[in-house]
Amino acid sequence: MKQGQKKNHLIVFLSNFPFGFGEPYFASELPYLVQVFDKVSVVPADLTPGISTETMAFPLPPGVNVLDWKSDFLLKFNGTNLVKAVLSTGFWKEVKWMLFVLKPQDKKLAFKIALMSWMRGQSYATYLQSAFLDQDLNENTFFYSYWCTDVSLGMAMLKAKGRKETMVSRIHAWDLYIYRDWE
Repeated sequence: MKQGQKKNHLIVFLSNFPFGFGEPYFASELPYLVQVFDKVSVVPADLTPGISTETMAFPLPPGVNVLDWKSDFLLKFNGTNLVKAVLSTGFWKEVKWMLFVLKPQDKKLAFKIALMSWMRGQSYATYLQSAFLDQDLNENTFFYSYWCTDVSLGMAMLKAKGRKETMVSRIHAWDLYIYRDWE
């Protein structure tokens, strides 16, 4: 790296990796990411209950660190997030799409899921902003969500506010074809 050049820091949000066995394909992807980025951090954002964080299921390449986001940040389902969601045109577009395009059998449940997801997305956006962005002026931060979850929604919310960082989300079958679970 040249003097004065910013370091590229990739922050990857996964479900359980490296503690659970649910994301084995990422273990084979990680060595390639380490070659491209100056710094790689993984965040097990949705640890399944019962998974121990005492033992890693997958070894990490040198230089990769695990960030424990839950120790610094808890998702907040407060009145502010509720009001922000209800006043958001994006939230209502999502509800409209869910109710009139997907046409779920249980419309109340679909509305509740959309509301909770939107509130979690707002919490993630707040967390990503405060924990990672503008923290180190000598770093270019890249976000990568291995799953298209509420972390991805939080990243999209930051983009909508004008953030210029690179933020990507991987799409799998279940998060693309949501209606499969409703049939």
